Amino acid sequence: MNGSTPDKDRRLLPRWRTLFESENHGELQFSKKIKSQDTLTEFRNQLEILIAEWRKEQSIENAAELVSTGIVVGVKDEVKEAAKSLIGVSSQVSPTLIRVSNLLLGNVLEHEDLSDEDFSHLQSVEQVYRQISRLKIRVRAAPRDAISWIELARLYTVLGQVNSASKCVQVAIILAPNNRFVLRSASRFFVHTNEVGRGLYIIRKSNAIDEDPWLQAAEISLADIVGAPSRYLKKGINSILNKTWEPRHTAELCGAAATTLNTNGDRRARKFMRLSMQDPNENALAQAEWAAFSGWAPEVPPEVYEELPAPEALTFRKRQERLWEEAIQACLDWRAMEPTSSRPLDCGAFISLVALEDGDKGLFFMEKIKMLKPDDQMIRNNMAVAFAYKGDVEKASKLGSTLNLSRAAEHKQPTYIATTGLIEYRKGSIKKGRILYLDAAQRADMLNDTELKALVLWHMLREESKFGTPRLEEIVEYMKKKYANIRTIYPEIVALEDKIYVDLKKSRRNKLMLDNTPLQEMTGFNKIM
Repeated sequence: MNGSTPDKDRRLLPRWRTLFESENHGELQFSKKIKSQDTLTEFRNQLEILIAEWRKEQSIENAAELVSTGIVVGVKDEVKEAAKSLIGVSSQVSPTLIRVSNLLLGNVLEHEDLSDEDFSHLQSVEQVYRQISRLKIRVRAAPRDAISWIELARLYTVLGQVNSASKCVQVAIILAPNNRFVLRSASRFFVHTNEVGRGLYIIRKSNAIDEDPWLQAAEISLADIVGAPSRYLKKGINSILNKTWEPRHTAELCGAAATTLNTNGDRRARKFMRLSMQDPNENALAQAEWAAFSGWAPEVPPEVYEELPAPEALTFRKRQERLWEEAIQACLDWRAMEPTSSRPLDCGAFISLVALEDGDKGLFFMEKIKMLKPDDQMIRNNMAVAFAYKGDVEKASKLGSTLNLSRAAEHKQPTYIATTGLIEYRKGSIKKGRILYLDAAQRADMLNDTELKALVLWHMLREESKFGTPRLEEIVEYMKKKYANIRTIYPEIVALEDKIYVDLKKSRRNKLMLDNTPLQEMTGFNKIM
């Protein structure tokens, strides 16, 4: 059974993009207060210090720091001179920083070569390594360039080299502890490494958070993940209600606040999610689509999609509409936008293996996930499932035999056992398959994991349908009613049910009934239902 499922508890975390992409999405512009004309004082002071340092020593490091800070503060006129100097030594500077410098100066680049420089074009390991080599040369030449350090960290993360990435992230934080781009990127990295508390710490420690709704949004979401009270939820809600910031700068803040309010059972959640749609970025739109998908927020107006490319949000929508090929394409677009995350790949694999039962597509996504998480045993489990669906039971069995149940976390054991059951079914051993699937369901039940148990049972019914098991329809109808909420979360289950009915008719028509015993007569089955 496929063990990687799409998000059911999404949090509005910062995207980890390149500096250029972040600027294009409006995530680095200074968040101007509507009711105050004097909000730049502290940031101007910081900028003046950087300007003074750069004029004293017009080095690449000082120019890079000035440009990356200036673009966040929004005082672009004061960094033009530094931007011009960077363009003059473009071979020694990150291409991302050159693009930002050109953007600051209003230069139009009609035929810009993005090969190897834009993550959406990084299709091979070789290309990633080439870009890493270039960035390593740059950080040796400009060791205080925090942007290049965080870019280097992202590339190491794409390759699953977490230790190397972590060192780069720590350097970037030391160099730019109040830079929005660095902090949002670093906090997202710590989520990736399951060190959410560290991400929360660096956000809270920043001197910029009190005047930055983008950082406040990150703090609220990170606090929600670790189960700690947010220090900025109340402040953020008040600033939203008082219309302190322009709507574009509070879109993520509204979405993050709404999600935490919903977690706490606060009825204001719908209101704040609706407010996040006043002028959303694609991340806020994805959160709103997920919330509507989960049933606690209003539907997103279709017209929002007309001018805002949002592949993750589109993935949610296409899954709900059960347009599987379009959903898979949206996953691929989402992956190009966020290559350090396994979430678009997990979602694509789930659709491929559960809704489509397409082993080739499943293997495609598994290979991409393996690059991000080379040591994850669940990948081998899912690859075994994919080979079983391809009809290559020998390869599936060989991979399945490498799954070490005794060393596996308790919550993963039911999935591994169910996969072994799948392989037995595909070998034609229905009795062994039944015993293993029932064992998996019982273990999930002991863990009080109703969702996992239901997924195990649905996959078991799918295998039984190939043998024309009597009275199977009764169980399917019972499952539909008992686990209706899970079918809503995972619309792929509906596609699975359709296949069950199709194969039941086919197997009975062909009189393929290797075991004529209804599941209801199997010891322990009715109890586990």
